[in-house]
Amino acid sequence: MQILLPTEGLYGRIVEVRVDKEYTPEFAPDAISPGSKKMVLNINHNFRKGKHMIEVITDRGNYLRLQIEI
Repeated sequence: MQILLPTEGLYGRIVEVRVDKEYTPEFAPDAISPGSKKMVLNINHNFRKGKHMIEVITDRGNYLRLQIEI
């Protein structure tokens, strides 16, 4: 599934992506470019209908939490 992330102020290599507090190993791309405002994150996960929490952690200590609804 492709998710549009607001990445303003975030940069670095993505170390971990969590979906509903569970680690998701298959995602792309693996880095956020400095200065980018938005990014499309591809997550290989079977989503069910409803609300989900997406968490992205970078090697620079940046943290993004986003709630989506499918």
